[in-house]
Parts: sequence; C-alpha cells; structure tokens
Amino acid sequence: MSFPKSVKFLGYTYKIVKATHETAKAGCSGLFDAEDQLIHIHDHGSNEKLAETLIHELIHMIDYHFDTGLEETQVHRLSNGVFGVLRANKEIITLLSECN
Repeated sequence: MSFPKSVKFLGYTYKIVKATHETAKAGCSGLFDAEDQLIHIHDHGSNEKLAETLIHELIHMIDYHFDTGLEETQVHRLSNGVFGVLRANKEIITLLSECN
C-alpha cells in the first residue's frame, strides 16, 4: 500500500509520521497534533488498520479546524462509517482521484 507522507487541508500541510513508542504504549493507534502539524500513525502491519487509523485522525483534524466538538466515540463511529463506505465502494476513491 502506498501510504501518504502528508495531507493538505485548508491551507495547512500535516506531515504523517510513525507513532512514537509512547503513543503506541498508551494504547493509541494514532494521534492528531495540531500544534506541530503532525499526524502520528502506529504501524500495526495491517493496511486495513493503517487506513482506519488515518481516517480516524483525519476526522480529528476536521473536527479541530471546524471546532465541532466531537466526542471520541463520535469520531470513532464516523471513522468506522467512512472507512466502511469507502472500502465497499471503491468507485468513490476512483472518482475522487479524478477530481482536480
């Protein structure tokens, strides 16, 4: 799987980095760091888990910028839903990749 090195959103560029031992040890699969413009992702070795975690952290990023005040359970549910829809409907990914 080709994994992105960064993500752009609203004029910001967030670097995607391997999660630190402390993040992984705390039981977190990922962490959104607005201050340092980083998204930490723990590599569990599974492409599915990497994609799920990235979507989860992207929802945290969106929540931060739009100040929606989502609870962690809401972020979790939304990320599972988005992952499920995209996984089951790969033509959406194709459509998005063709947008300029």
